Amino acid sequence: MVNGYADDWARTCSDRGVHDALGRWATAEPDLASLPLDTIMRQAQGTWPDQHPDRADTVLAALLRLAPTDPLARRTAVQAVLPRLIAVARTLSRRAGAAPAGELTADLVALAWEELGRATGRWPGHHAARLATHVQRRHTRTLRHQLHEHPVADVTLSPGPPTGPGEPGLFAGVDVASLLNAAAARGVLQPLAARILEDVAFHGLTDNQIAASRGATPAAVKKARQRAVIALRTHGPVLGLRAG
Repeated sequence: MVNGYADDWARTCSDRGVHDALGRWATAEPDLASLPLDTIMRQAQGTWPDQHPDRADTVLAALLRLAPTDPLARRTAVQAVLPRLIAVARTLSRRAGAAPAGELTADLVALAWEELGRATGRWPGHHAARLATHVQRRHTRTLRHQLHEHPVADVTLSPGPPTGPGEPGLFAGVDVASLLNAAAARGVLQPLAARILEDVAFHGLTDNQIAASRGATPAAVKKARQRAVIALRTHGPVLGLRAG
């Protein structure tokens, strides 16, 4: 994932339209004058050798002013804040049931791109840190909104699709507690996935409630729950389940 962004950035720097864009930037934003594109990005990122501590914020602020109407400025700003977005994604990925860091990074980059297309002036300073924090919060709000917009039905391991012509569902009449214990013991389910299904089946908790109690996101809980049910259906014979 990270290599993909680096490769895309290398292609961006070699694009034929960069020279003309830099000329426009020099006129509109003197702080960016006479600098190659990659140098502008690295200064905005704060990784240029021996630069003044305030230089990163100055350069990034100039890019933010250009970004709403200039796709190249927006792309440069995204590349500058990418390390912070990756760090946020890695933190989020360590939560129980969370999506992989690469998937979360892609989500955060997409949100950052949207944010950078809006009017500037919302962050009076420390632009990279404030943008990363804002994107993280928006990511969380988006997941919560999706949960409320599309409520998730409780999973009680009700009968699934027939396993053959005329056969009843695989999970009909199952002792759920014994099933979860057997699945965890045999490695079909991770302990966390088994506990999530237990919370749903015996306590009637929603994904939102489970997420709040476990420090995860509702979307992550939903994914973990769905994967767990698929695993149970797939490995039913191993667990000694019988049709009917």
